Amino acid sequence: MNQTPEIPEAGGPNLHRALGNLPAHEPDPTTWPRIEAQLAADEELIRVVPTLPKHEPDELVWDAIAARLDKVAPAVVPLF
Repeated sequence: MNQTPEIPEAGGPNLHRALGNLPAHEPDPTTWPRIEAQLAADEELIRVVPTLPKHEPDELVWDAIAARLDKVAPAVVPLF
């Protein structure tokens, strides 16, 4: 891939020179295997998540959670 774009503007030569002075960089050898492992894990999640059981807690459970949260952290008053 060519890093130097064709730029017809007046600053084009400066850009070409600056890009030519950039140091070459190679990523750590473990970078691509880590990325591939993360992508494989994402694909596995996409495959498995739809098979998980669906459960909606009883309304009383949510009320109990809200009541406990209100005791620990009173309602936040908006600043605006």
